[in-house]
Amino acid sequence: MSETAVPGLIDRLTAQRLPEAAAALAAAEFVAAARDGYVARLPTAALGRFETVRSALSTATFVNEAKSALQRVMNDSELRELRFEGKDGAKIGAAWLTDVITVFARLK
Repeated sequence: MSETAVPGLIDRLTAQRLPEAAAALAAAEFVAAARDGYVARLPTAALGRFETVRSALSTATFVNEAKSALQRVMNDSELRELRFEGKDGAKIGAAWLTDVITVFARLK
């Protein structure tokens, strides 16, 4: 797997009409799963392919790319703004941010 796999994954997810920040979160989840083996949050349909690229995704290159993407999503993204909007925005946004931080922590 080349060093462009995570950005490539983000491009494919974005092509499926996911905002770039959501695609970055999804890609980071795959990288985190490659590192710690926690695959419960991955789509079942993706597990076979995931196992074939798992070792490549767990490299420092992908981990660093995933961390950078998560930092951008947490600090400055439309997705973050949307999570904190509305009447329950503080509660929903805090839960979302906790979830993103958890994925970030898994990228150790």
